[in-house]
Amino acid sequence: MPSEFSVSSASAGEMFVGPFIPGIVLVFLYMLYILIYALLKPGLHHLSLMKGKLV
Repeated sequence: MPSEFSVSSASAGEMFVGPFIPGIVLVFLYMLYILIYALLKPGLHHLSLMKGKLV
C-alpha cells in the first residue's frame, strides 16, 4: 500500500538541499541582530575596552 510518506517520494538531493534556505535565513537574521546590537550599544565591543590599543 503506497503512502505519501514513503521513502521513494523524496530524493536524497531534495532532503539535502531542503535545510539550506532556513539555515541561510537564520544566518542573515543573526547577522542583522549583531549589526543592530552593535549600532545601539557601540561601547560594548572589545576594541573600545582596549582604549585605543590595537593588538
